[in-house]
Amino acid sequence: MSCFEKINKILVSGTKSEKRIASYLLSDFPFSAVGNLSEISENVEISIPTIQRMVLNMGYSGFPEFRKNILLELTQEQGASPLARMSKSKQAPQEEHTYQQTIKNIQATFANIKPETLEKASSLLADETLGLWCIGGRLTGTLATLFARHLKTIRPEVYEFISYEGALADIYINAGKKTLLFITDIRRYDTSIFELCKAVKEKGTKIILATDTWGSPSKAYADIVIPVYTGSPSGWDSNASMMVVLEEIMAQTTKKIGSKGRKQLKRRESFGKLISEKNQLL
Repeated sequence: MSCFEKINKILVSGTKSEKRIASYLLSDFPFSAVGNLSEISENVEISIPTIQRMVLNMGYSGFPEFRKNILLELTQEQGASPLARMSKSKQAPQEEHTYQQTIKNIQATFANIKPETLEKASSLLADETLGLWCIGGRLTGTLATLFARHLKTIRPEVYEFISYEGALADIYINAGKKTLLFITDIRRYDTSIFELCKAVKEKGTKIILATDTWGSPSKAYADIVIPVYTGSPSGWDSNASMMVVLEEIMAQTTKKIGSKGRKQLKRRESFGKLISEKNQLL
C-alpha cells in the first residue's frame, strides 16, 4: 500500500486527531506531507508525538522514513507508464475492486478541495467577458470536450479543442487578458499543454487546471489548481473523480450565470425546433 493510500485510509477510519492530520497531509499532497514535522504540527495544531504515533501505526519507523518513502514514490510514480503500473498491480494482492477505490477517490477529492477553490473556478467560468478554451490530455481531453459542450449551452465564447497541426498555435496567437484556459491533465502529462500554459501566461491569460494529486507541471502557471484522486488497482489512472468535479463546477457555474444561461439555452432549443420543422418540409 502506498503512502497516499495509507493516509487516505486514515482519513476514512482514523481517530479524530488522525483524520485532521491526514486531511492536512492530503491538502497539497505530496508537498504538504514532506514538510518540516514541527511546521505540520503547528499547522494542524496537534502535538508532534501524536503525529509520530500515527506514522508508526502506518508501519514506518518514524517521520524521516515516512517522508523518504513519499519522495521515493513521487519519483517512481509521477512518470510511471500504465504498463509499469499494471505489472505492479499483478504482483500485489487485489484487496478491492476498482469501483471501491473510485468511491474512496471521490470522497478524498472533495475532502481535499477547499470550497473557495471551486467558488473561484466557477466565478471565472461564469464571466462571459472571457473567451474560454477547454483543453485536455490524450485521455482527459474527452472530459474537457464534454465540459465545453455543456458550457456552450449556457454561455457564449466557449471553444473545445480540435487537434490539427497548428491548433495550439492558433490558441496562443489569439490568447490574451480576456482569455481563460480550462485544462484537464493527469499523468503522464501533456508536454504541449505545459508549453502552451507557459506561453499564454506571459500574455496575461487566466488558467484553471484540474489535475491529479501529483500535479501536472502546468500548475506552475495556473491561477487555480484543482487536484483530484486517480488511484486504481487496475493500473490505469481513474478519471471518475475528475468527471464528478467537472459536474460540480458545472452546477455552480450554471447557478452563477442564472437567467442569462436559461435565455441562451432557450435560443438553442428554438433553433433546434426551427431546423426540425424545415426538415419536415423537405
